[in-house]
Amino acid sequence: MTYIHSLLARNVRKARRNLGYTQSYVAEQCNVSTGHISEIEHGNKFPSARLFEQLAHVLALEPYELMLDGQVPEVPDHHQSVSSFADQLKRQLVVHVDELVREYLNH
Repeated sequence: MTYIHSLLARNVRKARRNLGYTQSYVAEQCNVSTGHISEIEHGNKFPSARLFEQLAHVLALEPYELMLDGQVPEVPDHHQSVSSFADQLKRQLVVHVDELVREYLNH
């Protein structure tokens, strides 16, 4: 196994586990067999360019992040981001409605 194979294997496996995904789930999302994902994670196979991009997408990473030596970047907490955005929208809506009601009552 080459250094590049082992680096990719480690990063794919770590990113998948960080997300709580099974090899089967990743394989299904990438339209390949579970065995193929297992072979990549064990450093026995290297994905095609197309599969490399699909893996990155499924694992919520940029393709280059799969080749970083060291720590795989943390996967963003999308639930937290969406919740924060929704809370911000609610606050803005309340302010806007309050302004409209005040304007209406003052006329």
